[in-house]
Amino acid sequence: MSKPCKVRLARNFETNLEAIERFLAEQGNAESFDSLVATLAETVVPNLERFPLMGRLVLERPTRSVEVANSSEGVQCDLAAISSAAELREYLLSHYLLLYRAGAPHLAPLYDLLSTAVYERLTPKMAMKIGGRYKFTEVQARHWQAFAEEAGLSWAQTSRRILALAERLPALAQQLQATPPFRSEPVTASIVDMVERRAALTVTRLREG
Repeated sequence: MSKPCKVRLARNFETNLEAIERFLAEQGNAESFDSLVATLAETVVPNLERFPLMGRLVLERPTRSVEVANSSEGVQCDLAAISSAAELREYLLSHYLLLYRAGAPHLAPLYDLLSTAVYERLTPKMAMKIGGRYKFTEVQARHWQAFAEEAGLSWAQTSRRILALAERLPALAQQLQATPPFRSEPVTASIVDMVERRAALTVTRLREG
C-alpha cells in the first residue's frame, strides 16, 4: 500500500475559509461553517491523501472567452514554474468548489536549498534535515534511506538518483566557476571545493551502504 500524500493548505485557502466563516456568521448560519470544516477534515483531506488525482483537471475544460483563455495561460505558467508535473484539479462539494494543486514533489521555498557551510562564521547545518541529520558530514546511507521512506519514495530509485547527481555536480560546479560572474568571486573556489568533497563523500557512503 502506497504512503498517503500530504495535504497542505495554502495561505489563500485559509484566507478564503475565514471569509466564509465571517459571511455565514453574519447570516446567522454558523452551523454551516462547522459542517464545512468537519467535511474538510473528515472527508476531503482523507480522500485527497489517498487519491490525490481524483479531481477533474481544471485546465482541460474548453475556454469560451478571451478572459478565461488569458487566465488559463497565466495559471499554466505558474504551474510550470513549480513543476513540469504540477496540475490544477477541482474537488466538488455540495455548495463549494475546491481547487488544489497536485503533481510531482518539488522544492518550494528557495531556503530549502540554502547552505552556509562554506562560511566559517556561520552554521554548518542544512536548512532541511536528511534522515534526522542537519549536518551533511553526519549523513550516511541509512539517513538517505530514511529520507526516501519518509517521502514515500523507492529507496532503489532514490539511491540511483542521488548517485547520479553526486557524480555530475563536481563537473557542473567547475563549469559555473569558469563563467562570469562566478569566476571573479573569491568564495566560488571554496564552494566548488566543498561540492567536490561532499559529492565524493556521498558516492562513497552510498556505495558502501
